[in-house]
Amino acid sequence: MITGKDVEHYAELGRIAITATEKKSLVKDFEKILEYVKKLNEVDTKHVKPMNGGVFFYNRVRSDTVDLERKSDKVNEVARVTRAFPKSKDGYLEVPPVFTE
Repeated sequence: MITGKDVEHYAELGRIAITATEKKSLVKDFEKILEYVKKLNEVDTKHVKPMNGGVFFYNRVRSDTVDLERKSDKVNEVARVTRAFPKSKDGYLEVPPVFTE
């Protein structure tokens, strides 16, 4: 059974301000929801295939291969940007400090 204290706790967790009238209404709403869930628990689901979502889609992933042509383009681009930057050290770009005391 849901109490007014439970509703207050849920509202606090959600950082929602509720009035006394809303609290009474929410107690009734939560009770209806829990009764519906009890009805759902009565349904025989022995022969129902489990799902991890609402649809039977599967992720399509590409093979994990190295594209040397693309990689060399990226390396050349990084080198070009590093050379164009005013200050760099060991392949890293040096920028002025963001935070000072």
